Amino acid sequence: RTVQIKPSFNCAITGLSAERLICGSSELAALDLELAETYRGALGRAKMYDRKYGPPSSQVAYINLVQEQNSWLRNSRNRCQSADCIFDVYQNRLDYLRRYQQYKQGFWGDLHQDF
Repeated sequence: RTVQIKPSFNCAITGLSAERLICGSSELAALDLELAETYRGALGRAKMYDRKYGPPSSQVAYINLVQEQNSWLRNSRNRCQSADCIFDVYQNRLDYLRRYQQYKQGFWGDLHQDF
């Protein structure tokens, strides 16, 4: 018996066609889980960056990343009408978030391209 992989969001309450496609595919659901985990790691990196380089209580990098993710959801993922589109936008976002986590001195400024 095959176990259905569930994505990072609740499939019972989604109305978006992109999310319905993800809920119907174990491969896309697994990719969604991978992206959610990678995003959490990037948020942790942003917090570390804010603590190291920002003024006290700074959350600039963290807030920017949250806004970028919300924009990516609205303007990339949610516009997809096919599994191939979702796969491609997820791969691009994963690449971006992995680079974000691998921050090195001098690399930070090169990350602000929107996927």
